[in-house]
Amino acid sequence: MYGIMSGKGDNDMMVKVNMFPFIQRKETKLGRSLTSREMSRGADIHESTFSAYRSGSVRMVKLDTLEKLADYFGCAPGDLLVKAE
Repeated sequence: MYGIMSGKGDNDMMVKVNMFPFIQRKETKLGRSLTSREMSRGADIHESTFSAYRSGSVRMVKLDTLEKLADYFGCAPGDLLVKAE
């Protein structure tokens, strides 16, 4: 299911997924760096999907993917979203 659109139209609000603070928190807790492969497997999503969300290149945020990422990072789905200018 798709939910949040990241567009550039007149009425569109730019929303991006920002995982960096959560990645840093998880790495600090574990005391080591994590690979994209480890994190994508932990979140139960494909590695290319994880990389797209991590880089901010997704144009449409799937709600089930957002929930999986939030579960993996131990936060609410809305915590991963930021309004982008």
